[in-house]
Amino acid sequence: MAKVSPAISNFNGGEVGPLLSGRVDFEKYSSSCYKMERFVPTVQGPAKRMPGTRFVLPTKYQDKVSYLKRFEFSFDQAYVLEFGDQYVRFFTDRGVVLGDTLDITNITNANPGVLSYTGTDPADGDWFYVVGVEGMTELNGRYVQVSNVNAGANTFSLKDWFGNAIDTTGFGAYVFNGDLQKVYEIASPYAEADLTSPEGGCALSIVQSGDVLYIGCEGYAPRTLTRSGNTSWAFATYSPTDGPFQIEPIDYKNFTLGASSGTGVSLACTTSIFENEHVGMLFRLEPVNITTPPWETNKAVTATNLRKSDGKYYEATNSATTGSVRPIHEEGTESDGAVTWEYLHPGYVIVKVTAITDAQNATVDIIGPGIAPAEVVAGDDCRYRIGAWGEATGASFPYKVAFWRDRLWWAGNQQIYASVAGDYSSMSPDTLGEILADNAISLTLSVGTVDKIRWMTASDVLLVGTAGSEVAVQEITPNQVLGPENVKYEIQSAEGSRELEPVLVEDAVLFVRIGGRRIMELRFDIQSDSWVPRDMNVLYPEITQTGIVEMAYQKEPDNIIWTVLSNGRLLGMTYDREQNVYGWHRHPIAGTNSKVKSVQVITSPDADVNDVWLIVERSVATQAVLNYQLLESGSFLLLENESKVLSETSVISTVSTRKYVEYFAEGFEQNDDIESAVYLDTSLEFDGSIAETLLPGSGATVRGATNVTFTVTSAYELTTEADDFLLTEANEFITMNDDVFAAGDVGREIRVRYFDESIEQWRTSRALITTYVNENEVSCTILAPFESEDEIPINGWRLTSTVITGLWHLEGQTVSALADGAEVENLIVTDGSVTLPVAAARAQIGLPYTSTLATQRIDAGATDGTAQGKTKRFHQIVMRLYASLGGKVGPDASSTDYILYRSLSDYMDETPPILTGDTDKFPYPGGYETDGRIWVLADQPLPLTVVAMYPRLRTED
Repeated sequence: MAKVSPAISNFNGGEVGPLLSGRVDFEKYSSSCYKMERFVPTVQGPAKRMPGTRFVLPTKYQDKVSYLKRFEFSFDQAYVLEFGDQYVRFFTDRGVVLGDTLDITNITNANPGVLSYTGTDPADGDWFYVVGVEGMTELNGRYVQVSNVNAGANTFSLKDWFGNAIDTTGFGAYVFNGDLQKVYEIASPYAEADLTSPEGGCALSIVQSGDVLYIGCEGYAPRTLTRSGNTSWAFATYSPTDGPFQIEPIDYKNFTLGASSGTGVSLACTTSIFENEHVGMLFRLEPVNITTPPWETNKAVTATNLRKSDGKYYEATNSATTGSVRPIHEEGTESDGAVTWEYLHPGYVIVKVTAITDAQNATVDIIGPGIAPAEVVAGDDCRYRIGAWGEATGASFPYKVAFWRDRLWWAGNQQIYASVAGDYSSMSPDTLGEILADNAISLTLSVGTVDKIRWMTASDVLLVGTAGSEVAVQEITPNQVLGPENVKYEIQSAEGSRELEPVLVEDAVLFVRIGGRRIMELRFDIQSDSWVPRDMNVLYPEITQTGIVEMAYQKEPDNIIWTVLSNGRLLGMTYDREQNVYGWHRHPIAGTNSKVKSVQVITSPDADVNDVWLIVERSVATQAVLNYQLLESGSFLLLENESKVLSETSVISTVSTRKYVEYFAEGFEQNDDIESAVYLDTSLEFDGSIAETLLPGSGATVRGATNVTFTVTSAYELTTEADDFLLTEANEFITMNDDVFAAGDVGREIRVRYFDESIEQWRTSRALITTYVNENEVSCTILAPFESEDEIPINGWRLTSTVITGLWHLEGQTVSALADGAEVENLIVTDGSVTLPVAAARAQIGLPYTSTLATQRIDAGATDGTAQGKTKRFHQIVMRLYASLGGKVGPDASSTDYILYRSLSDYMDETPPILTGDTDKFPYPGGYETDGRIWVLADQPLPLTVVAMYPRLRTED
């Protein structure tokens, strides 16, 4: 029996499928895993636990589809947009955007409560955030929905955001004050039925230029969404007035315009041509019988004479002999040296149809350029072109969009259109009749089968995916400018694409193959001079079996391609082509029947990392009325450490489906405070910090000292943000100079967290309040000494609490908490609150989840060939960890022992310090087996990063 000590030091192969379970000869076998759930394989090799999610807000409609999209103007101006049934909501700085404010003048104690206001009348269904109410403080920090607006009386009834009446009969009586700040949203043209593609993904195609999003959706005219302020966004139809046009018919038709310029002008055709669907579309009319003579120098002309010069038509405004300067201007008047010439037109006119009378008569607005030729006003045979975009015969709206070569590209069916270079609003195919290199481009992809274009993305070329192939659009002559006469397309691969926006990672484009079961990497190969595909699912084709419907790319802190499957499962693929790393990992979200419905990535508020946002659907069994509220002086629930935001949700049902907007919290790193670790899903944070300075008295640095005074030395400084406010223990709104301490604070603790540089650990100073002196002073006993008697800054100290409220979205569920760095299990949320067994100054509260890492069958210890299938026994193990404090290890998921962290030298009144380094050698809880896998589980709300494992085992030959 051979005794070995293998090193398991690389997990970046991720989870692989059963078809590779026997390939011990494969180079990635030793770095791959049998199972990886809620762990992320890093490019460097370690596997780190994926943090939990933060709850933000329910989606507007719980019974309808919605999707998340990104808007990122700069690294510090990033938004997530919730597109739902004919609405868009906006999120930034890890919270929802709030808009207009109403003043509250009264709230009745009734069922439902009726609120009186001053300001612009709201509409039924509007959501508002309540803050600053005196008396009926139960509504502070709550989102309410407007119903039964009485504009004459300036009142409306209160509903929660699921549409249930809010019964205020048991609330405190309204006294005065209070504001309503509206959840900002705008109307959207997109109906729910059109938001989802036939293959189950989001049907919206979006690109951004500055403050403008360009949006394509099948069945809709292209749109722009423009931001002019945080609460100022507007949709507009993207409708160029100079193209694009369909191919010019061979035959001519006789058209007559009722005037040479203006709006509401009649347009007649001698043959039937007009359809009702032509309304809103363009016609370009070019009379074929223009007989205007050319401009020549030194020729006598009379005022009103017409001449053609440089392809344009002019009218003389005076009588004289022409000079030597050829007129070439495109507007207004200019002189040739003797005669002044007024620009008329380029020999054609573009009109926009505004109404249809019958098949031969329409009403139009004359667009230009210039006035209509006199011949078409008089009635003449014309070359004509009908707009390419619309709903009439031969026309359609594009629904895919991209930027490339300083042009805006649109595509639909087999057609591709590019704007004028540098002018995204122009689709002019020529410049006053002359085709130039910067004019708009129109292409028809003829690549065998008639396949609709499913995506476009810009790289060195414009890559286009169809159901049957991937095509590159590029210059015919590379060293010349791209233009209408220097553009081509070539098939690069015949994989076929699903209708899903690809992601661009460095020099590679990753798209989902038709069928949705494989991600393909498309990268230019210089040897073959083409874009070559590579299958990124080759190691685990089964993992995406149900089909990918959404995809987003995260750059920081790890390179991960996030995917959502049609069954609601969330997968990640760590991807770094330079290091040849691509490893799959699963991320089941906590909750009953939880499903991820949408994923999006934006830059975090501090720009350090990328935030991964989700829409999560869960089955919820509860019956409650929502109301986030605070029970302790200066305490508040946080959606993000430095954003003092109170949010709410309410679930009024027995068993129902709820959809929440959430995002993954930031991961834990060396020297982070363990109290800030977020390893619970749909979590909120309670933080008892006080926005006041506090001066410790004499004796604060001595453990056991009694009658030590602590004095508030500042007044509250409330910000003007509507989502930033404080509540007292009595649940009353705090205004300037309100009391800090109350008589009921006796028995609570004042706590200060600080990092002890000498031992590189976080410590806690603790003072037990024993006597209430006044609203700004208490006497305490020192339980753990303070660093000094220096003044403690605003938000640098906390008060403890045992009852934590505001957890309405978790009503009736069993949750866990990380309270002051210690795990608390089996807390049941009742009436939106939980009671901690021990008071805490800071707590993370949410649904627990289990992270699982299982190695492949270890192939070590055999003296006679492979160790596969042979009996083996692990008896000891050493774990090498990074910034960790939690986890279990063992031979299978049901037989694990906790990793031990606390040592005899640790402070017994503190959470054990996080570990970066090796654990002590400890016994392995296994027996004889043939599999030889090592399982690592993390089911506590604590961080765990596995750098390496060093087991000791014997293998029988």
